[in-house]
Amino acid sequence: MDRDLLRKLEDERSLTPDEWLRLDEALESGAAQTARVMVSTLANDQPSMAWRSELNVKLAQTSKRARQRRTMMRWLPVMAAPVAAGCAFLVMMNINASPNGGQTMVSRPPMQTSHESLEARMMDFHRDAMTPLAVGANLPYEASSMPELPESQF
Repeated sequence: MDRDLLRKLEDERSLTPDEWLRLDEALESGAAQTARVMVSTLANDQPSMAWRSELNVKLAQTSKRARQRRTMMRWLPVMAAPVAAGCAFLVMMNINASPNGGQTMVSRPPMQTSHESLEARMMDFHRDAMTPLAVGANLPYEASSMPELPESQF
């Protein structure tokens, strides 16, 4: 047989009538007849019942494991969603919670002297408000924690 005919047979493409004729001639040749005789003389081996039984047990175990995996993959998102939501809730509550009942932590008391300038007091307040962020805490800003300024400085 030529290579084109073999390639067409491998690709399972349709054959022309001429190619069918060449295929029949190749199958009727002496080499094909010899192979046909050799195959026909082989013993017809039937698998034993013990081998079949062992194979059935293995197949049943394999299918049970596959079924368990499919069930687990089906229920995994259902079980993971509440766990993820709970973790997100705890993280958000931890970020928004302040350790001293909602009051912003002040590293030093604000100066109450009248000779301090408005700019200096604002810088002190800013430094005090940024200290929790610098150490990694994310405390909410509350306007009530801002030191009161005398009306005369406005």
